[in-house]
Parts: sequence; structure tokens; C-alpha cells
Amino acid sequence: MVKTAHGANPKGIGQRLFLSLTSKDERQIVNATLIVHGLTPEPHVTRTLSAGRGPSEAVRTLAVLFSPGPQKTSVADIWVLGMSAVERIDLQSAVLSDGLTWRTSGDLSCRVKPDPFMLITNR
Repeated sequence: MVKTAHGANPKGIGQRLFLSLTSKDERQIVNATLIVHGLTPEPHVTRTLSAGRGPSEAVRTLAVLFSPGPQKTSVADIWVLGMSAVERIDLQSAVLSDGLTWRTSGDLSCRVKPDPFMLITNR
């Protein structure tokens, strides 16, 4: 494998994530609060035919700063310490470039499963 991110690798076990959020209008997302659910590097037993989903073994709440990206996107490259796999990311709140704060409410949520795509080379 070849490292594809810029900068020094953080120490310890963790997951590097590239986040890209697209706005419906011209406002950009400046920062956001995310809850990352995943697994720790310890051994696990996973049921393949379970009814429903059990709780994740690791949960991290992160305050993330975003930079303007192309075509109404806001981007961030983050390191989630202590996770060997990320199962999902919940967006709890976001501050837009005009100062407006968006938050989830009640049972509504904004959730995504990460794309498992990993860049690999034969070098």
C-alpha cells in the first residue's frame, strides 16, 4: 500500500477518513460535530444472521473543521484514534458559512456508512 494522504501519520491505531459534504445552496459547511461508530482493534465475534444491529464497540464524538472544496462541497481529512474499522458516521450539527447552525432533532438523523474503497498500488 502507498500512503495517499498528505502530512505525517498520527501515532497509534486509528482510521483516516476523508469527508466530503455537499451543500444544496451556495453556503459551505465550516465545522460540524460528528459521532463516529466503529470497532476497536481487539478480537471480535460478529453474528452474521442477527436480527437487528448490536451496539458498536467504540464511539467517538469529534468537532471537525471543514475547508471549501469544489462544486459546493466542504472537505475534511480526519484521524479517528483507537478504531480499527468505522461502521457509520452520524452528523449531529453543522455550522454554515453564513453563521446558521443546523442540528438533528428527535428521531431524525443524518447518517452514512463509509465507502470501503482503499487506494492500493503494486509498488
